[in-house]
Amino acid sequence: MRIAFVEKYKPRLINLLIIIAMIAALDTGLSGGLLKTVFNPDIEVQAEVREMFQNRNIAIINGDIDLIKSMYDTNTKYGTWAYEYEYRKVKYLHNWEKKQGAKFIEINPTVVFRSIKDKGDKIAINLLCSTEYKYTYEGRPDEVNTFRIGTYHVLDKGIHIVSGEKRPIWYVREKNCGSRICR
Repeated sequence: MRIAFVEKYKPRLINLLIIIAMIAALDTGLSGGLLKTVFNPDIEVQAEVREMFQNRNIAIINGDIDLIKSMYDTNTKYGTWAYEYEYRKVKYLHNWEKKQGAKFIEINPTVVFRSIKDKGDKIAINLLCSTEYKYTYEGRPDEVNTFRIGTYHVLDKGIHIVSGEKRPIWYVREKNCGSRICR
């Protein structure tokens, strides 16, 4: 009896299985593939983080300590430590530049995201950054030299309420130091 039923409705059963397989494939594609390529919050977060590093590097080249300081929450212990570390690094780089008779012409970060996790009230980001510093010596502007510095970063993006207004906020921890970068 069952075999007769299967034989009688075989074309319909095959079509039904094909439709179920297509729905399953579309569901997987929409939730994990197709929609993610159209609207992927991870890509937006990555673009924002890359822009943050690029702006910091432009401030380093220009020696804009005020812009760098505005990226850190100096009202907290960890934010103050992170800012002081960054301040010392900028001073060291410009002191080295002056002593060597060199001029930084470009600073390029290469950011590698190890993980981006949505934790409900915040997004946790773990990344590595290899920063390439390009410089020339006085009298030899055509000869470009480079060196790299690698760093490890943990960032948390959450919401901070200021005067009743919700603002996205970055909490950055570098080598166990924390800071806040408002966007």
